[in-house]
Amino acid sequence: SNHLISISHYIKSGEKDKALAYIDKISENLPDAPACTDTNNPTLNAILDLKRIICQKEDINLKCYIQKDLSPFDDATFSTVFGNIMDNAIEAENSEPQKEIRLSLESKGAYLHITVQNRIQDPVLVDGKLPDTTKLDKRNHGLGMYSVTETVTRNNGAINIYEMDGWLIVDVLMLCEKNK
Repeated sequence: SNHLISISHYIKSGEKDKALAYIDKISENLPDAPACTDTNNPTLNAILDLKRIICQKEDINLKCYIQKDLSPFDDATFSTVFGNIMDNAIEAENSEPQKEIRLSLESKGAYLHITVQNRIQDPVLVDGKLPDTTKLDKRNHGLGMYSVTETVTRNNGAINIYEMDGWLIVDVLMLCEKNK
């Protein structure tokens, strides 16, 4: 929040160069993502380009089906949902012998349909649900999927997480902007 307030202040006072310099400073650990994705949504393009680079570095095969002309959606909601789901899939693939993520994004009526599948060698779900984090630092981990679920529910969407044929599948429907 503090960073966003500072950046917002620079922009509002017409100091675009200072805002960009501030962003560069706080994002120095992010790789420079070349623009590969070409949809009508700059937020999707930026996030997916970054995830592509991460997958390449981690030797994860990323297969994408993306509708180029998606219905408009809320960028902040999308960033929370899509970013967390992709981060979880990438992290999970690091322990898999065959690393692959399949991604599908398309407009379906009033909804944006996001499906992310990642390979799993062993079952992950417990009684049909994701378990709490297995990491030692329980206070700072396990918040991503909670945030995803809360964001989707708050925005009148639906999320379904299931396993099928060696894949963990996260299937999300989010209302498009014009339908809220």
